[in-house]
Order: sequence, then structure tokens, then C-alpha cells
Amino acid sequence: MAVPHPPQTRNGDGQRQGLLPSAGSPIAYVGSTLEMQTAPQATNTGVGLRAKFYNGTSPDGYPVTARLDSQVNFVWAGSPATGVNADYFSAHWSGLVEAQYTEAYTFYTYSDSGVQLWINGQRVIMNWTDHALTWNSSQSINLMAGEQVAIVLEYYEKGGGSTIRLERSSPSTPQAIVPSSQLYSGTAGLRKLEAVLLPGREPDR
Repeated sequence: MAVPHPPQTRNGDGQRQGLLPSAGSPIAYVGSTLEMQTAPQATNTGVGLRAKFYNGTSPDGYPVTARLDSQVNFVWAGSPATGVNADYFSAHWSGLVEAQYTEAYTFYTYSDSGVQLWINGQRVIMNWTDHALTWNSSQSINLMAGEQVAIVLEYYEKGGGSTIRLERSSPSTPQAIVPSSQLYSGTAGLRKLEAVLLPGREPDR
């Protein structure tokens, strides 16, 4: 929405000057008018993350199968997918995660066994070990409302229980599973980032 340019005065050199918006103001000059600026808003239109499953505890090479998972919240009593081992398997989820608010976010995993998580190209959780059910958490990560950043989650299971869960929290968001509406299945740019972060991982066929 455009509004008239504010009244102008002359400075000591005789040049015209207007009243400038203060830092952080929701208005800005565009030509001879002021334009209202709208803060980014979360779209909440996600559908989930790309998931790839492998036989063996290292998610390398071509996957046995791939699919779209609406969220990461699994407790498997057997094989997680057709053709995948019930024990000694691994999984790789990737895409984008969207922030609802301009705040500091913390991400959490709950897993048995190994897990590692990257947010926006930085590994923020690393517990690539054999362990029973364990919570892990990231440091605080500052995100803008509506911002979508790359997310990569990897998991492996050797034997016994098989659980993996991805959660997040912020000052306005109680800790809970990241919903599908804030997860997006990815872009070509994300695949390039994965190639740099995770050499040896094969792209989807």
C-alpha cells in the first residue's frame, strides 16, 4: 500500500530532505512514495521430508526404497519399509524446515540407535553411536518467521528397539514433533548442499 511522501524541508545546503523511516519501520521509500512492508509469514503448506532407506548401518549409495514421510515419528517393530532389513538398516531424511516465528529454535532427536542432524548446513546433533533410547538437542538456532532452511536427518539401527523422533521448540512453540505443515520435500539447491555435506550419498533416481 502506497502513502504520500512526507513533507520535505531544506537542509543547510539548500537540499530537500524528507522524514526517513526509522530502522525496523514497516515502511520504506519507493520512488516518491512510502511502501508498507509486510514481515515474512510462515506458509505452513509443507507435506513432509524425502526419506531414503538402506540395508546396513551407513546410509551410502543407492537406497533400497524412497518415499515421502509427513513427519519423523517412528517406532518400528520390524522392517521400516518393503525390502529393508528389520535390523541393521539406516535412513536419511532431507528437505526444508520452516520457522513460524522470528525466534531462537532448539531441535531434538529421540532415538535408538545412532542419529545426526544438520540444520542450514551445520551439524547440530551428533550421536552416531550404538545407544538405547536417548534424547539429544541442538544449540539455539535463530530463524526468521517464514524462513525455510535445509534439514538433513540420518539414523541407523542395529538391533533391539527401533525408534526415531524429530522435535523442535522455541519461546512461542512448546516442544513437539515437527509437523508436516512445516516440512518441505526439498529443491535442487538442497540436493547440491547435500552433495557437499554428505559426499558418497547418491541422489534420488
